[in-house]
Amino acid sequence: MPIEQIMFKSIKFNKYFLIPSIGEIIFLTIFFCLSFDLHSRLLADGDTAWHIRVGEYILDTHSVPTEDIYSHRSPPIPFTAHEWLSELVMATVYRFSGLSGLVVFFAFIIASIYYFVFKIEQRKNYNILVVVGVSVLIIAPSIIHWLARPHIFSLLFFLIYYHVLNQYQFEDRNRMLLLIPLMLLWINMHGGFLVGFLLLGTFLAGNMIQTFTHKKTERYLFKEKTRTIAFTIIGCLCASLINPYGYHLLIFPLKFFSQTLMIHNVNEFLSPNFHNLPIKLFEFVMLTAILVICLSKDRMKIIEVLLLVGFLHMALYSVRYILLFVIIVAPVLTRQIQILLSSSSGKLSTYVKNKGAGISEIDKKSRGFVWILSLTIVVSILTASGKISHSFNENKKPLAAIEFIMKEKIPGNMMNSDEFGDLLIYKAYPEYKVFIDGRMDMYGEKKLKEYSDIIFFNTGWEKIIEKYNVNWMIIPTKSGHSRYLLVNDYWKLIYSDKVANIFIRNTENNQPLIMKYQHVIPYESEEKSP
Repeated sequence: MPIEQIMFKSIKFNKYFLIPSIGEIIFLTIFFCLSFDLHSRLLADGDTAWHIRVGEYILDTHSVPTEDIYSHRSPPIPFTAHEWLSELVMATVYRFSGLSGLVVFFAFIIASIYYFVFKIEQRKNYNILVVVGVSVLIIAPSIIHWLARPHIFSLLFFLIYYHVLNQYQFEDRNRMLLLIPLMLLWINMHGGFLVGFLLLGTFLAGNMIQTFTHKKTERYLFKEKTRTIAFTIIGCLCASLINPYGYHLLIFPLKFFSQTLMIHNVNEFLSPNFHNLPIKLFEFVMLTAILVICLSKDRMKIIEVLLLVGFLHMALYSVRYILLFVIIVAPVLTRQIQILLSSSSGKLSTYVKNKGAGISEIDKKSRGFVWILSLTIVVSILTASGKISHSFNENKKPLAAIEFIMKEKIPGNMMNSDEFGDLLIYKAYPEYKVFIDGRMDMYGEKKLKEYSDIIFFNTGWEKIIEKYNVNWMIIPTKSGHSRYLLVNDYWKLIYSDKVANIFIRNTENNQPLIMKYQHVIPYESEEKSP
């Protein structure tokens, strides 16, 4: 071969080698934005804090906790650390690289999830513009629940389960045995393992229905699939029993969702508020799916109908399930749009077909893994050197107030807001133990009712304060609770900033602190002062 041709091929190869594919661009965009996010959005929820501390307890004691050690409630409350393996992973990452490393770690997982969503649909040889459009469409509403918490592991397992089941059902690729060891991991990492069984049950029900509704010549196939899925469910049930709590962990989610006071008052369990922009994006996905399905001449499969109806109901019931619904709708929506595109011969559809074909050819030649590897290395180096720094937002979390508590060594038991409890565990344990925190399921209905009675000043709230021998409170500055205590002579304000107020009982023993900070004024008043 002439030297000119060899050089030309080499140059051509290098050119495509350095071009990232569209899938890699999706990964790089998400990973870059989350890793370099100045607002540390993945740390927006304080639950990350107590997950780290529980994980550290497991690392230090080589045991999984069975009772609470972070609350001053007595006797100790039984505690099921149902996410213990996730917490162990989080604590390990945290000890090696701090909060910044933890953010980068979860950013990598999140970016990988949506990279795989794109690649799964791309391999079906659909128009690449359709696949890109649907991928972007489902990413947008998912952002609301991107947090450095164990549910991200659950989302990854959910995607794998859904993909394996789809391959078995519609492509005759049997990887069902893979789901059994995955369930062993899933049940030990997050309570969302229950949706794995929900997926299996839906595919089982769909095949059973088709066993009776299809022609006799086709029924054998659905009977075989029914049998395989049933055996997989049994295998997953057996695997799920391998955990520190035995069968109790298997039924834990059922007990969790039976706590109506928690479910009706925790934001992420409430129904979507369609006045918020992120939820409007979910609404757009939902309406787009309905419109496309109505326009398509292709009849939906019974399993697709069951999945869409079931997970749409879940997403409308609780905002946290929007992440699952958009994963479910992605392959259905992509296929239906592709069918519409293939059956259309208009100018727009012809343009999309031609443009998509051209882009697809270029994308097949690109070898963009070098960009993923390079960015991952660069981000890791910057994180290790402290150039990338993430922390809890001091403008929204009571970090300064906790520093004050530690400095002044305020005596006695505290009463705190639930959202502050997570950071108090993270920053002040073991010197201080909380009244309540993000582990709502652990506290149970009775103790949550007591907490609710205190913050809403229901009849008998003072008796609850006496019951737990509360000497001081740390609560949100702009809350009705704070405004009430400001005019209550039995409580004195000793600290105030834009996030938290600290009140202490007006007793003889507390007079030294009260006198020391007698000139403290509420933060709202400071804002209005000239």
